[in-house]
Amino acid sequence: MLNDLSGLLKRNDDVTEEELQHAAYALLSRQFLHHNKPRQRKQYNYIVRFQKYFSYLMTATNHDLVINENQRYVGIVPQDYINRLRIDETLFLLSLRAIYDEEIIAFHANDDGSINISLDDFEMRYEQLTGRTLPKVHAELESIMKQFQHFGVIEYGPDEDRPEFKRIIILPTIAALLSGEAIKRIEIYLKDDNVSFENPDNNEKDESEESAS
Repeated sequence: MLNDLSGLLKRNDDVTEEELQHAAYALLSRQFLHHNKPRQRKQYNYIVRFQKYFSYLMTATNHDLVINENQRYVGIVPQDYINRLRIDETLFLLSLRAIYDEEIIAFHANDDGSINISLDDFEMRYEQLTGRTLPKVHAELESIMKQFQHFGVIEYGPDEDRPEFKRIIILPTIAALLSGEAIKRIEIYLKDDNVSFENPDNNEKDESEESAS
């Protein structure tokens, strides 16, 4: 790895070791970086430019590197992250992904691939999908929101047109974090803990099988 870095620096005299270290640290601490965020743009550009090096580096730290140049984000997915999640975090992420997919299919996406939803609407959909309610304690809910905002999965705050209401912007990185294979592993993990989740894809599959029979 050190030889790879040394060779990369020799071939590219416009970048320093410190800048690459900073980009790697940004990935590991924030998880997803977006080109449209000025403070993350430089790190995003380095990772896209030297993606082979960063891919090897992240693999060595037990992460998979994700690069989406169309939607202009880069990120990492810990190879064992499902085992680290609490139940409430897992259900929160699954709800984000289910709502994101529904809105994409309905052509409600913004130009950058993100989805807007009010906190009230998210709360209603979350309850429908999980059979549970969001934390009623304000500080607990804010903590979950800020955690996933820090990781670059959502943006959360007052609605621009109606500041008295909160809104969530679900970023396209949710699809990278929760791929199809990851969702299957999470469903097994939830069943082991006797936790149910209404997966719309499963419902559609069941209905199609019934009609076929």
